[in-house]
Amino acid sequence: MKKWLIGGAVLIVLVVAVALRVVSRGEKQPAKGIEEIQAEEGVPVDAVTAHLDTLTVTREVSGEVKGWEQTNVSARADHKVKSVYVHEGQRVSRGDRLLDYDIHTAPDVVARLKQSQAAFDNAKRQVDRLQPLLEQGAISESQLDDAKTQLDVAEANLRDARLQVEEVSPIDGVVTLMGVTPGQAVVLYRGEQCLGGGTIQT
Repeated sequence: MKKWLIGGAVLIVLVVAVALRVVSRGEKQPAKGIEEIQAEEGVPVDAVTAHLDTLTVTREVSGEVKGWEQTNVSARADHKVKSVYVHEGQRVSRGDRLLDYDIHTAPDVVARLKQSQAAFDNAKRQVDRLQPLLEQGAISESQLDDAKTQLDVAEANLRDARLQVEEVSPIDGVVTLMGVTPGQAVVLYRGEQCLGGGTIQT
């Protein structure tokens, strides 16, 4: 009888435990959302030590690149190109020779160049001769000034004559286009160069 009572009590305890478990499952709270969890426990963060550094910002843009100054070099007469002294991408200075023309078939151009060179050489010798005379007081300053003026004129004429023989760079810059090669004819059409040419940019 005693064993029966003990067994019955154990059975009652098990039934009560099962009933409580079933009830607790039925009353279980819904899972908390991330906002509720963060409100109760805070937002997790990664902590680092701040320090100075260089921030590099890269942007991709499209456009056309041009120099601050650029000039087109073109022939002034019909000539064949004899020699080319520069290439695309090469840096040049004002006055550097770019190319020579073959002028053996143009005797008038050759004659003008020789005359201009002789006049320049003579004017330079005159200035060199008068300079020490002025320092010795043998001539007036105006006489030397006149000789220097003649030298400037002769130099300008020689420069113009050379343009029929060679092309020089009018500015400091980089050759971005060289459209002629040795032996190629440069032809003018209505005052404009239609074959070959070059461009220099700074």
